[in-house]
Amino acid sequence: METIRKVESKFGGILESLPDAIVIVDKLGIIQFVNSETEKLLGYARAEMVGSNIEKLMPSQHRNAHHAQRNSFWENPKSRPMGLAGQNINARGKDGSEFPVTISLNKIEIEEGIFVLAAIRDISYQKKIERELTEARIQAELATEVAQIAQAKAESAMKSKQQFLANMSHEIRTPMTAIIGFSKVVLKTDLTAKQREYISAIKTSSDSLLVLINDILDLAKVDAGKMTFESAPFQLEKDITAMLHLFDLKLKEKNLLLITDYDTSIPKVLLGDAVRLNQIVLNLVSNAIKFTMQGTITVSIRLLNESEERATVEFAVSDTGIGLEENMIPTIFENFQQATGSTARLFGGTGLGLAIVKQLVERQGGAINVKSVVNDGSTFNFTLPFQKTNTSIKPDNLGLELNFESKKIKVLVVEDVALNQLLMKILLDDFGFERDIASNGRIAIEMLQTKSYDIILMDLQMPEMNGFEATAYIRNKMNSKIPIIALTADVTADDLIQCNAFGMNDHIAKPIDEKLLFAKIVELVKKPQ
Repeated sequence: METIRKVESKFGGILESLPDAIVIVDKLGIIQFVNSETEKLLGYARAEMVGSNIEKLMPSQHRNAHHAQRNSFWENPKSRPMGLAGQNINARGKDGSEFPVTISLNKIEIEEGIFVLAAIRDISYQKKIERELTEARIQAELATEVAQIAQAKAESAMKSKQQFLANMSHEIRTPMTAIIGFSKVVLKTDLTAKQREYISAIKTSSDSLLVLINDILDLAKVDAGKMTFESAPFQLEKDITAMLHLFDLKLKEKNLLLITDYDTSIPKVLLGDAVRLNQIVLNLVSNAIKFTMQGTITVSIRLLNESEERATVEFAVSDTGIGLEENMIPTIFENFQQATGSTARLFGGTGLGLAIVKQLVERQGGAINVKSVVNDGSTFNFTLPFQKTNTSIKPDNLGLELNFESKKIKVLVVEDVALNQLLMKILLDDFGFERDIASNGRIAIEMLQTKSYDIILMDLQMPEMNGFEATAYIRNKMNSKIPIIALTADVTADDLIQCNAFGMNDHIAKPIDEKLLFAKIVELVKKPQ
């Protein structure tokens, strides 16, 4: 007891001021001193601990480890931590509760002998935080894994969707090529008024179906993030005027008046995607005509603002049609939405047009909105920014005028569908070109080895050897630089990239535009190889 009093007298004042629980024991493990923090931590009174064995303060499962630690310490009495670096050490309170602690051991030497000072710190809160962090990390890792799985599934589903749409596009466009192509061919012949009316109806219906196919494909491109926009010079007024002429017949049929209000201060030539702009305006004007029984359709185009580099143009399409209920306006731009079920029954349509218009506008940095009053008409207006340019526009050469040299062009058509073969024969005969037909890539290669041609029109999907394989053989095995135009019913970006990668010079989407076909053939044949 005398030793205990001396230890307490020597260290008590200093050790009482420390934030940790302090326990001093002798070589046998008998407690010589505890500070007030030890009382608070363990729940024992000082008198209940001093003079007792240190094992009183520890769970029974730690006693063997304590013996080993104590023996090790006395063999090499250097300061050392316990309960760190992943070790689990618990203290036991008077009430029997156990909680994690760290213990730091230090040797002290006084006249009365050598003692061990143990600084004990409760790390329950720290362990709780560690557990929570571990659980949070596990949850985050699990969430990340779930998200990755979900993303992989979504990407797989999107890829399947894209592949399905590409396949459907090919399957639909192939017969559409024949339907639209032969409709044009027949309309060039002598027909009675009734026959011309019927064939025109077939062509109009086919054109409408083609618009629907393109809408569905465009929607899929938007979903897949593959919608791309060109930046090429175009004449806005000229393009819009030509596009609006497409509605002349429909306007006449419904006895509607089309008013065009064009701001002449708009720069003559702008940089942008003229095809996508025409698609937007075409959708809006088509809708306006569809839902207007009498009155006018007004297309207004004005310069909103202008800088040295850019011009922002506002487009508005107004009608005097059936209008929209106010509560339907927020949803009108969603996929497959129409104002009401009766609207779909009365006027037809899929509700895709406005959804695609919104995507086309916003992905080019523009904005679109609508104002409408039931039975008083609607106004759809959108803004688009365009880059300004000093580039001049070359006049297009899509006419079918033939010179003597053009008539000498020899064309090899590689196409497996009999009706499309016949259509291509008719078109090329009208151009005055020489032509041969091969029903697949293998036959085309055999024909190229025995006869020379100026250009190849290559279908992509064919039995035995497809267009990609045939092109690769022509380029790599035959070392031929003959121009090759892909005739493709597959119009996804991936397919067009493949066409270029395999060495094709250009492509034409089915159904074939005969003027475009003629222009591209003549351009590539005349171009130095």
